[in-house]
Amino acid sequence: MNDDRTFTIDASPYMPEFNGYAFAYEPVEDHFGGARAEHPISEEGVDIVMTDGPPLLPGSQDYVLDVNREGNHCGCPMPYDAIRQARPKLHCFGHIHEGYGFQGVRGKPQDMELGPVSRDSTELRVGEDGRTVLVNAAVMNHGEGDHSNKPWVVRLELDYQTAVMSAK
Repeated sequence: MNDDRTFTIDASPYMPEFNGYAFAYEPVEDHFGGARAEHPISEEGVDIVMTDGPPLLPGSQDYVLDVNREGNHCGCPMPYDAIRQARPKLHCFGHIHEGYGFQGVRGKPQDMELGPVSRDSTELRVGEDGRTVLVNAAVMNHGEGDHSNKPWVVRLELDYQTAVMSAK
């Protein structure tokens, strides 16, 4: 069935410097937003954002999708700042394997509402309620002897807008 619904994806390979991996940036560089970003995340009209690493949600103790096995937050605040501006339906990332799961976030940073983390279901609905769903989709699992997390099935609720698909 073709009803002309489309969606926009904005993707970035950049991540904070980590073990000499490719596309790494220093803490003072911003590749996601801001005036000096080479390929910023679009501030409007983007449905899905994909980054290598997770965002850091400053001041939120309930956010765990960027927590490593030592209990440290390893996310970067710059992708979150861009996500906060763009308000996509879905932000998908990985890299921190122990953070596998999803959480919904809505509102402005000063009154941000963060939903509970879920790791139980592999199917989630996105775009129904105005929130951005943050998904750590890391396939590998370095805990509890299980070396494979289940993939996520995402049901993206779309309206009948015309959009352009782009990748960076």
